[in-house]
Amino acid sequence: MAQAMAIRAFADRDRGTHAIGFLIDSFARNANLISRQDVIDHLGSLSPVELQNDFEPAVKFQEGTDRIDPEPINRDKEELENKVKRVKIFADKWVAHLDKDREDYPPPDISEFDGPINYLEPSTRIPAPSSSIASDR
Repeated sequence: MAQAMAIRAFADRDRGTHAIGFLIDSFARNANLISRQDVIDHLGSLSPVELQNDFEPAVKFQEGTDRIDPEPINRDKEELENKVKRVKIFADKWVAHLDKDREDYPPPDISEFDGPINYLEPSTRIPAPSSSIASDR
């Protein structure tokens, strides 16, 4: 049950949460404002190998520009929503008891818990932004 609540919270799109769902929405809304250099600057100093292997395949840019393409982000948003849908219903109706009409919604099976986790896990591998605090140590 805690896993269902964690998945629901991680995918939350509410502005106050700053969860992955909210971040994806923010990137999609502001894609035309984010340049390739902005992303590189935020990630810190990436080696040429990191740029080629990690950054370039992960971020798509609008054709002919250095601005992020919102379409792949919107597809990610839809895919995340689809992956967490059954777990979110379970968390809302059974765990949080937000809806008493839960008999029509049997609990998800284990693969429906694994799906969102497996989908979200690679996003935790993105290098952390550089900071003066980290570099001073």
